[in-house]
Amino acid sequence: MTRMLLSNRYHFSSLQMRDGSLLFEPQEHCLIECPKPVIYHDAAGPFGVCQDDAHYVHLVYVNRDDQLIHVSINPCSLQSHKREIAGVFKHVRHIQLTNCHNQLHAVIQYRSRIEHVSLSGIHWSTADVLYDGEEIHSLRLFSHQDHIWLCTALITTAPPHQQLRLLLQSFHTASSRWLPSTSLPVVPLESREDLLAYELYSVQRRLGMFRFQRIGNKLLFAAYEWNKQKEWTMTAHNQTIIPPTLTAQVICAYDQGRYRLSWVTEDLLFRIHYSIHQEEWSDLYTTAIQCPVIWTCIYDKQSGRDGPTVWIVSDQETTPDFTGSAAPAVMQGYRATRDLTHSIDSADALIASIAYMRECCRTRKKELVQLKQIQKDRQATADRLTERIAALQEEVQVRLAIQELSEKNTLLMKKEDKIDSRSGMKEQLSRIVLKISNPR
Repeated sequence: MTRMLLSNRYHFSSLQMRDGSLLFEPQEHCLIECPKPVIYHDAAGPFGVCQDDAHYVHLVYVNRDDQLIHVSINPCSLQSHKREIAGVFKHVRHIQLTNCHNQLHAVIQYRSRIEHVSLSGIHWSTADVLYDGEEIHSLRLFSHQDHIWLCTALITTAPPHQQLRLLLQSFHTASSRWLPSTSLPVVPLESREDLLAYELYSVQRRLGMFRFQRIGNKLLFAAYEWNKQKEWTMTAHNQTIIPPTLTAQVICAYDQGRYRLSWVTEDLLFRIHYSIHQEEWSDLYTTAIQCPVIWTCIYDKQSGRDGPTVWIVSDQETTPDFTGSAAPAVMQGYRATRDLTHSIDSADALIASIAYMRECCRTRKKELVQLKQIQKDRQATADRLTERIAALQEEVQVRLAIQELSEKNTLLMKKEDKIDSRSGMKEQLSRIVLKISNPR
């Protein structure tokens, strides 16, 4: 039994099949005090889940009418939006969903066929057949940079043994096409149960793949890497001794140079890892466990994780108690990450506000300098105009004085002319009188 946990900056939720329905149950939400669970009663088959860059949760499942349903869950309001993907999907065994470059890709596994559908924008594509041939053991879907990688495990019968063939295909999101597939070297198996686990992973922007298999009481490990020549090359190969027990549930994961393997046998949980740097195996640890269940936690991209975290714990009828100090480590990690993220967001908002105010201050200072220069220029213009006005006023006063003086001179000249004319008349009268008084 597998149960899912979803962790992003808005909420921490669980997802599992219960009583024939798919249950989405938020445990904590940063905006909603008591979020309510959502039950998808029409979900009847396998489902796939992932998160996109905007923290939306996406579900793809088969309903009771053999239809493929896509559900997107808003991270802030937790409201669901459903849509149907065109086609009929009967006898689906497994669904895997991933997000790459803001595109959703779903891989649907049947007994001997694999189909692919993708969502770009608002429309789902029609189903493309990626493989149709021998019976499929299992598959893995992994998003790496601008490619989506699909690893398909095929176990074929080749007397007197069986053979394992890992088929690898990649989808280039920019060109929207599947590239030619490649296969790893064929590995002989005594039975189907000898393939314990395999996974795709990414480290330092390099894509890798590893597998664990068993032959009798030997545990074999092999790791491969996709090189610059676009070929798969083996980077590690080793083996160790383990108890010859049958495995009921198996998980594996890559963790900072360690390849971890856990499996359950007869109420015992076995754990071991191989260190590729030290090229050695760890001790084999065993723990008693009752009714084991596999938990998978899917993170958003802000967490910096390339893939989910998987672990095995004892089963409980309901979701474990995620409250208090007894909460699982993944929940405590979520809370710490959430608090840190919110603190960083607050600090970023404060820094952005301070930067904005500083920019405004710089802009105002520039404007003040410009205004002061404008004021200085206008003051100089005003001073020049004042001087010009003063000069003009002085010129006006001089002209008025000249005009006044001219008028006075005119009046004076008129008076002098009158006086001259009177004196001339007197002289003429005097001559006449003199002639009269002294006749000849």
